Amino acid sequence: MMRCPRLPTLAFVALLSLGLSPLDAQVCTPARTALVLSGGGVKGLAHIGLIRVLDSLGVAPDLVVGTSMGAIVGALYASGYSGRELDSLVRITDLERVFQAYDLHGPQRLRGLSPLVIWERGSGGVQLQNAAVSEAAINFLLTLAMMRGDLMARGDFDSLPIPYRAVATNLATRKPAIFARGDLAQVARASMAVPVVFEPVEIDGEFFIDGGLSQNVPIAAARQAGATRLIISDVTSGTSDSLNPYSAIAVGQQIVNYLFTQDIDTLPGDIYIKTDLADVGTLDLDAGTVAQVLDEGYRVADSVIGGAVCLEPRRLLPVGRLPTVVGAVGSRSGSADEAARAAEVLRLKAGAPLDLVTLRRRLAVLSETQWYRSIWLGPGGTGDTVSFDMQLRPAPRWVGGLAIAYNNDRGGKLWFGTVNRALFTQGLEGSAFLFLGRFRQELFAGLRNTKRLGSYGVTPTLSVSGALEDVRQFDAQGNEQPAIPVKELVGFLGLERRFYGRWSVAFGFETRLWSEADTNDRAAGGHLRVMRTTRNAESRLEADILATGVYQRIAVLLAPTFDIDRWSLRPYARLGWGEGLPVQLQFPLGGMMGFPGLHIGERLGDREFDVGLIARHTIMGPVFVSAEAALGRTAFGGGLLAEGGWLLGGRIGLGTDTPLGPVGVDYGVTEGGRNLLLFRFGRWF
Repeated sequence: MMRCPRLPTLAFVALLSLGLSPLDAQVCTPARTALVLSGGGVKGLAHIGLIRVLDSLGVAPDLVVGTSMGAIVGALYASGYSGRELDSLVRITDLERVFQAYDLHGPQRLRGLSPLVIWERGSGGVQLQNAAVSEAAINFLLTLAMMRGDLMARGDFDSLPIPYRAVATNLATRKPAIFARGDLAQVARASMAVPVVFEPVEIDGEFFIDGGLSQNVPIAAARQAGATRLIISDVTSGTSDSLNPYSAIAVGQQIVNYLFTQDIDTLPGDIYIKTDLADVGTLDLDAGTVAQVLDEGYRVADSVIGGAVCLEPRRLLPVGRLPTVVGAVGSRSGSADEAARAAEVLRLKAGAPLDLVTLRRRLAVLSETQWYRSIWLGPGGTGDTVSFDMQLRPAPRWVGGLAIAYNNDRGGKLWFGTVNRALFTQGLEGSAFLFLGRFRQELFAGLRNTKRLGSYGVTPTLSVSGALEDVRQFDAQGNEQPAIPVKELVGFLGLERRFYGRWSVAFGFETRLWSEADTNDRAAGGHLRVMRTTRNAESRLEADILATGVYQRIAVLLAPTFDIDRWSLRPYARLGWGEGLPVQLQFPLGGMMGFPGLHIGERLGDREFDVGLIARHTIMGPVFVSAEAALGRTAFGGGLLAEGGWLLGGRIGLGTDTPLGPVGVDYGVTEGGRNLLLFRFGRWF
């Protein structure tokens, strides 16, 4: 409990000299102080700024109570992390990767696909899923992040360095549920189960959703837990011009705001801190916005706390005690075989020493296999021993998706595919995808052994694809000529590895058979591909190297994105070099998005170099304007930067984000007077 210090003698004399009685000053009485943290999506990271201010003053609460993002930040703080540690952790974490869009997995060839519709088939039958976020990735991240606190608490949140409460909403009763016990990660996940976006969380036979639907600022929960003085951090806000009505996550959070607008019921002695972040979107996870939220949270908290009274320097917090020995290992859900397999992968064995580093690493490996939708460890026990009563939720065996795209220059495209995560046995993944378009049709099938090879997370992969393509041809003036029909069959056998979620590498042996007009040919050799994608599966870096006895090909794309307020800047550079390339592997100027003012697929060559900048400015909500400037050339033979053939172009556009992906119209021109009006919708693939 915090105690107010006695009024110093000098202050007493000063009051008398002003003609004031000490009774006129605020009376500080002993109180049990709670830190109350509201929900609010990414805005909830502003709570970390308040924690930093409290740390700098040597102040600690007796209790932490949180809702949604406040529950997550509060759980980490209650587990012993300082404000500075939390600030550093958030700044170095790629939150865009954490809240990545649904990933179908499968071979690397499928990495650039962004599904429009997702369906899964598991024990509960066929269900549609939200493609905006990967729920499994977030579940595993919470288990990893909360592991230290979970092992300290072992089911009792009063055993944490600072006692802790999380608020969720009971789906059946619609009333707030205040959790003081349980699995720390599971409870935090229940508190942030935003409707439309995340599934409800089942705890002891009941289902729970986002606590913001019942107590978005959990003042009542804090008082119910015995707090008599509150330090309240409120980051809730109404809608703003930046709201994207086609983003499931943004809409889900807005539903929470609409359905539960709460009066802030403070009492004398409470400290209320309101951080206004109305222009920050729920899923604005780029590094610049995150830094803005953290800094604003600190600035506002520092200005308010500076005028507060009755804050006592930190008492000595008990250091959380981590267990050292593994006790019983079991599962409250799933079969005994399922529990034994999970325990084996996690290296949990009764009587063995608890190796926290190994447990973290093995859990991260297990998350990448996509065998489970969630694993809640359920630690318990006393003293130096920890038992695990795990709650395992297997991932659906089948998952499928589809997407469509269209532009008036190349027509429509559609892909449809499915992945079976346990084709014949657990760990053998099969995939089949069909791509249909006006100029290219392809059937792809792949096999992967997701049990991994050794301890390095390497996945053996086999894939086969067959395609029919009409390679577009144009004359020098841009008039379309008869296309060249090509048939090809491609096989790949090699290894893949993912790094940090968005990086992936594939290397191995590739063989290609193709026919062009009346000519048949074949080639075999090595293939290396490196990719770095965004949360929406757009490439930021892609390097593709093919070396065979017939042809050699190198293609590199670099396209980072920088977000500044409502501006998004995407400089890009595209490089292509080849020798002896078949026509279907030649480089069109501008890649699959086309060069401003030219047809998509125009100006083929075995050399390509083009650079440019795309600037996008959000006008209101999901509506944006864009402008692009580009310089490039393609040629057959010679150097990449040789003289002649260079083209300068520009493009302006207006668009919006929709459930089908971006929809917009662009008008492009080149220095030679060529122009092209493009209407697009969907993400091209």
